[in-house]
Amino acid sequence: MIHRLETEVRHLHTIREQLAVSEMKTQQMREHLAQVMTHTDELVMENKSYAHKLQDATLARERLKVKLVTTKAVLARHEQILQKLTSSQLLMEKGSVQRKGNAKIQELLFNSDK
Repeated sequence: MIHRLETEVRHLHTIREQLAVSEMKTQQMREHLAQVMTHTDELVMENKSYAHKLQDATLARERLKVKLVTTKAVLARHEQILQKLTSSQLLMEKGSVQRKGNAKIQELLFNSDK
């Protein structure tokens, strides 16, 4: 009977040692899980930050697209105005040359009488 009790006690000691090892591993796993959770939280915050920056960049890009379209429209209008001014200036120069030519002809005619 004592032999059987000693065997059971040894068996209980072995089970208690296994339990202690399991509890130690469980504690290590909890600590590791806590570290992983902390790192995950940090990554989530970093991801939110990047998402916010991406949203800001997207809005800025859209604003720049609108500005570009507006600027192109203004440029096209200025080019039209410049083209009209250039055409008008050329017509005025032609008219001026013709008037100068007419003035020279009149001058020659009047000077030939003298």
